[in-house]
Amino acid sequence: METRELREAEDTAERPQALAGVKVVVIGGVATAPTMARYFALHGATVVRVDSHVHLDTIRWQRPFFPHLVGNPDGGVWYATLNSSALGIAVDWTKPMGLHIMRRLVRWADVVIENFLPGALAKRGLDYSTIARGCPEVIYLSSCLMGQDGPWAGMVGYGQQATAIAGVHELCGFPDDAPTPIETMYTDFVSPRFGVTAILAALEHRRRTGRGQYLDQSQVESGIHFIAPLVMDWTSNGRVATRTGSRNPAAAPHGVYRCAGDDRWLAIGVFTDEQWRRLCRVEGIPEALKGERFGTLLGRKRHEDELDALLGGWTRQRTAEQVEAWLQAQGVPAAIVADSRDTRRDPQLNARGFFRRFNHKVIGEHTYRGPAFRLSRTPDRQFAGPALGEHSVAVCKMIGMSEEEIAGALSEGALATGPSDQQARQVIT
Repeated sequence: METRELREAEDTAERPQALAGVKVVVIGGVATAPTMARYFALHGATVVRVDSHVHLDTIRWQRPFFPHLVGNPDGGVWYATLNSSALGIAVDWTKPMGLHIMRRLVRWADVVIENFLPGALAKRGLDYSTIARGCPEVIYLSSCLMGQDGPWAGMVGYGQQATAIAGVHELCGFPDDAPTPIETMYTDFVSPRFGVTAILAALEHRRRTGRGQYLDQSQVESGIHFIAPLVMDWTSNGRVATRTGSRNPAAAPHGVYRCAGDDRWLAIGVFTDEQWRRLCRVEGIPEALKGERFGTLLGRKRHEDELDALLGGWTRQRTAEQVEAWLQAQGVPAAIVADSRDTRRDPQLNARGFFRRFNHKVIGEHTYRGPAFRLSRTPDRQFAGPALGEHSVAVCKMIGMSEEEIAGALSEGALATGPSDQQARQVIT
């Protein structure tokens, strides 16, 4: 009898991908540009991820690593999953043949995505204005901290700095303490959603008109969209939003509550009086919580400290799984604060095939996250992320370079099929 996985694989092979035929070149590092391109790669576009064997992308040194691959520039699981379904080419642009390859690549592409400082690629003739003179149909997106113009356009930074400038860090933490920044690079993962939408719109515009476009994205401006109501509150009412811990003005209780076990927590959010009444039906809820003063949102907000203490005392005596099940059964919004183990073992995510296993050239078989959405008529396509320079020769052939040109680029050191000698010596075996 056929397995579900085999049937799905055969079905997927027979159906086209939504973005098949679209050619994308990613010139940039870390997270924003590769994350944007990943959406296109997953849905059938041919994505070439430009890397350097001379100046490694810093994300190659970011955890997690398997213990035996620490120090190996191809050993980072984070790089591999972020760039899954892309082809990898390693180029040294400072050499004549390297620049020749880059210019061939951008002329080949339908879409170019870059996240360098404004003006950096213009020095190499890889900016939109230069490319568009010979390829007016190209769609070119630049994503940087502050956008391409303005007094702060040249500011250097990563997602952590953009998140701070956007006002997000000010909202994270407790009222009587300093801001507690989000550990990850927030705007690096917000910005790609806007970028993908803009590129898709530009592709549709090109389909209708034959003309390309230049897209200028500020990561800070993208981040501000996610706190827009708070910005509007200041504009309209003069109120400056700041840290409130886990509390929400429209809900009570609203927070994370410690449960039995080692560092186990449960998130609960009660937004209506009916949800509160349902919470009070759960077996073992303290009688004090059923009092009249907690019966309305206004009352619960007025006595919120006492409310949290009583509810937290109840949850501490029970496991997060127990309380989640009881509250969910009553229609009360509640969920375990999952750690990485919980997420990987989650029965819903695994039933939907969100986690997938692929064989990486260096790392071997390991887990990848699947796409964030599914298209019923055009299923996604995913494979392992590239090792450094894994597809260098194949990509050069794809863009029309001759065997002699490729051999010359390899001899010059402008093209590589793996780490440089210096980087290879850093590998810990």
